[in-house]
Amino acid sequence: MAKANRKFRMADDREAEMGIGTMIIFIALVLVAAVAATLLITTASWVQQQAQETGRLAIKDVSTGLRVIDILGDRTVNGAGGSVQDTIQVLRIKVGLDAGSPVINLSTVMITITDGDVEANLNYSTALSVAQMADSSSEYIAEEIRDPDNTFNRTYPMISQGGIVELLVDANDIGLNLTPQTQVTVYIIPNHGVSTYEVFTTPSDYTHRYIHLV
Repeated sequence: MAKANRKFRMADDREAEMGIGTMIIFIALVLVAAVAATLLITTASWVQQQAQETGRLAIKDVSTGLRVIDILGDRTVNGAGGSVQDTIQVLRIKVGLDAGSPVINLSTVMITITDGDVEANLNYSTALSVAQMADSSSEYIAEEIRDPDNTFNRTYPMISQGGIVELLVDANDIGLNLTPQTQVTVYIIPNHGVSTYEVFTTPSDYTHRYIHLV
C-alpha cells in the first residue's frame, strides 16, 4: 500500500523540455498567422489596385472619343483645285472631341471606310497634302482648322477640347466610286475610347466642286 501512495514527479529538466516544446509550437503558430495575414493584406492591396486600374480604363474608354462636325466631298483631284471631276475624289471630314474627352493623338486613330463594294483601313500620315502621301490607298492626312491650346502639329497631331481638325481621305485612290446616290459608311476608331461612325448617301446630282454630305 505504501508503494501505491507514492507520488511521482518529473525531473526539473523534463518539465523544462515540455515548456520549450510548447513555446516552439506557439511561436510557429504565430509565424504561420503572420505569414497568412501578410498574404491576405498583399492580395487585398493587389485586388484594390486592379479594380482602380479597371475603373480608370473603363472611364477612359467611355469618355474618350471624336465627333464628326461636317463631311464634304471634293470633286477635284487630290483636293487641290483644278478641273472638277464627275465623281467625288477626296472626302474632307471635320472632327472635334466629344464633351469631356481627353486629348487624342490622331496618329493612333484609324479610319475605316466602305461603299459596300470596297473597304479600306487608313492610318495617319504626316504628309503635307493628299498628293504627297506615300500610300494614299491606306493613309489619311489631317489639317488644323482650330487649335486653341497649340497642341497640333504634323509629327504629334494632338487634338484638344475646342480644337477642330479636318481629315482628308483620297476616295479615288482607295477605290471608292463615289457617284451620285452612293451609300458610304465611315468609322473613326481611336486607340482607346468610343468609335464614331457616320452613314451618308451622296446626293442625286453634283452641281458644285464641294458636296455637303453630313
